[in-house]
Amino acid sequence: MRKVVLLTIFAALMMISSAAVAQTTANGTLTVTATVNGSIQLVFNSDAAGVALTGSGTNAATLAFGNVSAFGAVGAGVVRTTTATNFTVSSAVDVQVSKTNSASANYTLTAQLGAADAVNAWTVGGTPVTNASAAGQRNRYQQHH
Repeated sequence: MRKVVLLTIFAALMMISSAAVAQTTANGTLTVTATVNGSIQLVFNSDAAGVALTGSGTNAATLAFGNVSAFGAVGAGVVRTTTATNFTVSSAVDVQVSKTNSASANYTLTAQLGAADAVNAWTVGGTPVTNASAAGQRNRYQQHH
């Protein structure tokens, strides 16, 4: 009886393995559509004519003007212009923009204050910047070799 049970189990295993090998196969075509999103990367660099940036060469640099006033000395790289009622300080900064997967030759650099500033007026490229809305300046990518 034990031999009959073992032979039955062996025969069942052989049929299962035969069924696994004899599976149906087919040929076909798989079509895949993908969308590649373009992106840009900004890197802030110190300009030789401006104030040296902390974190130059990164996307999170800071510029410290130091103490500024309408009269008196200004730090190296700071440009000050004065009128009868106000004064402006500025500094040159280089922004390197790299694009990936984009056919566009243009980009818009925008800036927006994180909080309202009731004392100072801010501009980027001559365009006023506030905390209420982003101000932008359209630019063209430059090819570097």
